[in-house]
Amino acid sequence: MSTATEQLIRDYLNRLSVAARGQLTADDRRALVSRTREFIDQRAGFPRRLTTVEVGQLLRGLGDPAGLVRQERDRLAAVRGGSPADSAPPVQPGRGWVGRA
Repeated sequence: MSTATEQLIRDYLNRLSVAARGQLTADDRRALVSRTREFIDQRAGFPRRLTTVEVGQLLRGLGDPAGLVRQERDRLAAVRGGSPADSAPPVQPGRGWVGRA
């Protein structure tokens, strides 16, 4: 993976981590960032390595990091017995939500 591509990914994950501060516990934040990194790595490296432009498109497809954090917070509330308003089903990968805890 090129330096520019890696920097795009690091920047996105940093924005995700910053957006999660105060919204998720430290453990939940780390888990979300880790799952997101795994998802990106899987998509960016298989079956062929993506170009920097393609990785940028992949990251845009994941959506705004603040939106991912809201979805993760709602998903965790539902899993942990939150209110019905917080129990929206998770969005599938490629549509803004990454993996499951």
